[in-house]
Amino acid sequence: MTAKYVDTEGLEISDDVVKVGNIGEAYTTEQKDIPGYTFKEVQGNASGKFTAQAQTVTYVYTKNELPHVSGTVLVKYIDTNGHSLSEDIVKSGAIGEGYSTEKKDIKGYAFKEVRGNVAGRYTNQVQTVTYVYTKNKSISQVTATPQGEEKDPSASAKQKFLPKAGENEGMTLLSFILGLTFLALALFGLTLRIKKIKK
Repeated sequence: MTAKYVDTEGLEISDDVVKVGNIGEAYTTEQKDIPGYTFKEVQGNASGKFTAQAQTVTYVYTKNELPHVSGTVLVKYIDTNGHSLSEDIVKSGAIGEGYSTEKKDIKGYAFKEVRGNVAGRYTNQVQTVTYVYTKNKSISQVTATPQGEEKDPSASAKQKFLPKAGENEGMTLLSFILGLTFLALALFGLTLRIKKIKK
């Protein structure tokens, strides 16, 4: 008779044990302790008598589940001063499996560099990937003044009432001519009055 040791899929997990005896003699078989497996059931007679026919006893085992061992990757998003800009991301997976991390678009900041492996495999050690950002410089709104334009509105107002250099000379000449004209008219009028008086 033959004792077999298999898993639930029917695959052999230990060597068969073959026992030989005279017909009518008693036989016994043994359940084995097999590392990584737990006994489930026996199919056939674990003990009995030898017969003229070949007999088989099958011991069935279930495979023990391995403890789930996982690795961890911590993803950080910080500025150049080490201040956190976004919530950390924690990724986990079975040791040996691949992982990947992503760069974020953070308002008001520009990506500078990454520290650590952006992609890789989980290990039994905690791995950290750090994305570093720089703060965008604020653009100050400066109003440009075109060349030749007065910045001070009061100065511009004064400019309207003050004659320019060329205009000043023209105004003086005009005033002089008008003055002479009025003087000539006054003298002419005075002369006419004197003539009337003499008559």
